[in-house]
Amino acid sequence: MTNYGVDKTTNLVSPFALEIEEIKRNGYTVLKDVLNRGDCARLSENLDDVKLKIDHKLAQKGICFDKDANNVRCPLAYDESFIQLALNDTVVSFCREVLGKNIVLLMQNGVINAPDTPQFQSNWHRDLNYQHFTSSIPLALNFLFCLDDFTRSNGATRVLPGTHLIEEFPSEKFIDKYAIDIECKAGDVIILDAMLFHASGKNSTHNQKRRGINHVVGKPFFAQQLDIPTMIQNHLHSELDLDPGAFDYLGYRWRPSPSYENWVEARLK
Repeated sequence: MTNYGVDKTTNLVSPFALEIEEIKRNGYTVLKDVLNRGDCARLSENLDDVKLKIDHKLAQKGICFDKDANNVRCPLAYDESFIQLALNDTVVSFCREVLGKNIVLLMQNGVINAPDTPQFQSNWHRDLNYQHFTSSIPLALNFLFCLDDFTRSNGATRVLPGTHLIEEFPSEKFIDKYAIDIECKAGDVIILDAMLFHASGKNSTHNQKRRGINHVVGKPFFAQQLDIPTMIQNHLHSELDLDPGAFDYLGYRWRPSPSYENWVEARLK
């Protein structure tokens, strides 16, 4: 492609180079065929099982939180298959290329978009809520594993391209003109700059659930939504055999020290 008056050009040198450029310019991209259909079916079944466990525990305590009824918070604390999903080599490598070596999993949520059911996520939002600023580099990414095909009819994720670069929420006319539905296959991964405005579409089918597992990964000056190391300990009741990178990524390294002495000892190791 020819041009003139250009001194700087983006050079594609990484296997993810185009997708990274899409993240930086548009705020979103899709990685194709990260999981196979068998993986998606197994994880869908596991997600439904975890939801039943959580709902049962809440019911025992007399807790009803309808606003969160279609979310499954931190499923990795209840089933190790979701730990392996969070540690997916392709996605973690992508995150490190964009965000740098030191990253932390801030949250993992199962999202079940059921037919004709109100969805809190159908409101436009950033995954870094209530933030109205821009940065020259991405500070956090969210990546959504599609466990079912995402279509317009079953509530595909909607995005407003470029809104990660502008502080304020756009006008209704802009939304009507530029909103995009990301249609993709089960096994694909939708990746967004966490400052991109997006929303879940409405599931207008009669009997088709649309499941996904969303993760938010950021630089370690962000805090986790839930204390993932503690939740793993409390619910799985097992010691995980983690390599140093996974240990850091799941948040063990970045937990606040309970005392100055502990803080010093950790740095002398």
